[in-house]
Amino acid sequence: MDELQLIRELGDEIPLATAEELAPARARLLAARRPRRAKRYTVYGGAVIGMAAAIFAAFTLITPEENNTATADPIQVLRNASAAALQAYDITPAPNQYLYTKVQEPDGAREMWASIDGTHDGLILMPDPMLIPGCRDGRKAVVKGKEPLPGETEKCVPDPAYRPDLPKDVDGMVGYLKANNGDSINSIGKDISWLLQSTVMAPESRAALFGAVSKIPGLRAVTGVKDAVGRRGIQIEWKTDVHSGSFIVDAKSYQYLGYRTAVALVNYAIVDKVGQRP
Repeated sequence: MDELQLIRELGDEIPLATAEELAPARARLLAARRPRRAKRYTVYGGAVIGMAAAIFAAFTLITPEENNTATADPIQVLRNASAAALQAYDITPAPNQYLYTKVQEPDGAREMWASIDGTHDGLILMPDPMLIPGCRDGRKAVVKGKEPLPGETEKCVPDPAYRPDLPKDVDGMVGYLKANNGDSINSIGKDISWLLQSTVMAPESRAALFGAVSKIPGLRAVTGVKDAVGRRGIQIEWKTDVHSGSFIVDAKSYQYLGYRTAVALVNYAIVDKVGQRP
């Protein structure tokens, strides 16, 4: 069984996000700028930090302000988010590094260490540990419960946390999402959430993703909302006759904060080994 696929199948069901639900689609990323080494750079803050691991992300908490929930122009909010994305460092993680993410969910935190090249064993804590077997030479360990079965393997294709194959333009990103999900707004919404919070993404690819969101019909932007850890944000939401979806960006920096108000991305970093935290 592909444990990352399992997590996606347990992933955030639209419209209601729970701890057993995560986005099912995994995406590979396009390095559009001249690559920079991952180590010692923050992704969103832009400041150099002297740490052995390449830590580039904890999101800054925003002090709540007194204002009422209201609507805004969703297209302008997404343009601002695209512009902010382009200001981030372009990075090239080392193949043996990991993408560390911590997500606050209604019943607790979930942490994940995903292999950058997909060949190294990763880990998910939700809160119990779950091994993510790396795919090496077309085979990976078979996991039952929390442990690999001794001597048992199955066919696989590496599922890296970083790959240089996402489009960097809006039309290309729209085509990518439709190729993976057809016209299902439900599946596209899950794919967007997975890409935004569970992959290493080139600045142009992230900007293109926000641009692709602007093509979803029925968009609405709601200001004055807070995410699961109390950060002030703007919620981008959409609704069809069957499905709905949303995510929150920071009200000032326009960085991605999380999925709806129930699931918040509180840490996102490149680290050198499983178990390491920024």
